[in-house]
Amino acid sequence: MPIQQYPLTGIVKDIDASTAKSGVTCTVWNITKGTRLASSDEVTTQADGSFSLDLANLPGTTPYENGDRLQVVFYILSENKCVNIRYTVDTAGYPNGKNLETVYLHVGQPHLVPTRIIGGWVANSSAGNLYVDIYDRADDNLVGRVEVLANATVTLPASLIGMEIDGGICLVAEETTTVSTYTTLITK
Repeated sequence: MPIQQYPLTGIVKDIDASTAKSGVTCTVWNITKGTRLASSDEVTTQADGSFSLDLANLPGTTPYENGDRLQVVFYILSENKCVNIRYTVDTAGYPNGKNLETVYLHVGQPHLVPTRIIGGWVANSSAGNLYVDIYDRADDNLVGRVEVLANATVTLPASLIGMEIDGGICLVAEETTTVSTYTTLITK
């Protein structure tokens, strides 16, 4: 029996929150199953910023199921921009795939391999508060949260320095406006 396609679609916009961004690599981890899309199945955004990433391309005979936790990563290494989206597969509510709507890039590198945090900072250039959650990509475990007030910069808390992250770091930003910046410095 063929695997049912389940596309994740949407538009990626640049850090100015208005310009559609082409050439952004899109990949996905199925945290529940411990699988990652092969690099040959990753997609790149089109000229209008659109993407379509099919979960049926994940490895395994059952690459996804209802309730699986995903991390979808968008990045453009040459410009030091990325963003992570967390999504739970909902085949009942969205049987034909899910439109993730608009995804906004932030300044920062995607951390896709096991890492150790050695330091870093978070800067917020927006008029609203910025919250950056730091997850271990291997098990989707929240390891820390950094809050930055409008137009401010903070260093990472000492509790995060030296932390070993098995699956690579997933940074998820939540804010009241879309123009912001964050980054962390890491080492393997």
